[in-house]
Amino acid sequence: MAEHQEYQEHQLERISTGWRCTVCHKTWQAKPRTECVGLRVFAYAQIDWERLATVSGLRRRGLRLAPGQQPAGCYERSAGRPRQVLLYWVHEAASAKALTEAQRQALERAREGWRRWLTCESCGGKIEPGRRRRRLRLCWVCEEAQRVRQQQQEIRA
Repeated sequence: MAEHQEYQEHQLERISTGWRCTVCHKTWQAKPRTECVGLRVFAYAQIDWERLATVSGLRRRGLRLAPGQQPAGCYERSAGRPRQVLLYWVHEAASAKALTEAQRQALERAREGWRRWLTCESCGGKIEPGRRRRRLRLCWVCEEAQRVRQQQQEIRA
């Protein structure tokens, strides 16, 4: 999400409660001293997330920005970077590109590696989440069986 850099002067109009910018639609009781972002600024609570989305929100929906697609507006964060988070119309977005064969094969290899990492080397069962960090890559039952075998060998020796 890139920060919008096109700052300009507010295009102010007088309203009953103070001043309103015709570009960003923000209102003030007194004339503002800030610059206008040049986009419609939405209040976070008023954003229609069915029709508007951030770039990452589009990606989650299987979409991407269409060539030349301009932001529909933004919302402002009180802290953090970027200060203005750009919003785009969902209906203008393009469908995400299909994976190439090489990308599909690389993804499948990564998934297979992850499956092997989550599978017990001894019995083929699922390794519990708390045991995944262990280097043995054994489920609890197989690890206990291995420990008992080692104790029996020590006793025999």
